[in-house]
Amino acid sequence: MTSARRNEIETKANSVLTQYNISQNPYAEISNICNSENITLLSVKLSNGIDGIFCSNDNEKIIYYNEIKPFGRQNFTKAHELGHYFLEHELKESNFICDVNKEDGLESEAEANYYATCFLMPKKIMFQYFYEVVELQMRTPNRPLYVDSQPCNIADWKMSCNYFCSRLGVSSEALRYRLEHLGLLDYRL
Repeated sequence: MTSARRNEIETKANSVLTQYNISQNPYAEISNICNSENITLLSVKLSNGIDGIFCSNDNEKIIYYNEIKPFGRQNFTKAHELGHYFLEHELKESNFICDVNKEDGLESEAEANYYATCFLMPKKIMFQYFYEVVELQMRTPNRPLYVDSQPCNIADWKMSCNYFCSRLGVSSEALRYRLEHLGLLDYRL
């Protein structure tokens, strides 16, 4: 995905946040967005490693998400499926399921993942929380969080991770990706 396309996707995520007047905890507003967009949000048990599906037929739109996944993963899946919707990805046979044998399917999945990342963890909020964590840890604010095998750095990372994840409703994996992408984390484990 090009940097120009990344910028477009981030702009789209930010416009949705602005449209729905969301300035904190975007994950908590997913249900409201779905209601406003006439999308039904359903928690179901999905098999074969499927985290979620976006379906649309006869003016009915449904996001299914896997109820057996952890809370942070469920939020990411919901935001990912909304990404397909807001990015207007083409549905295949009324469902959006990635065809991993086709390049456009992989690209659509990457775009929806990036949308979910930007929606759940907008830059403004990430920098706000980063400075709060830095202050709590009494660290220098102009340096990224540094994580290596030293026990003190691992302890700081665990505290930071808990701080971010509890406020953002995301998994530690998604958090790590976003912090690294924003240059706020130097992870060396």
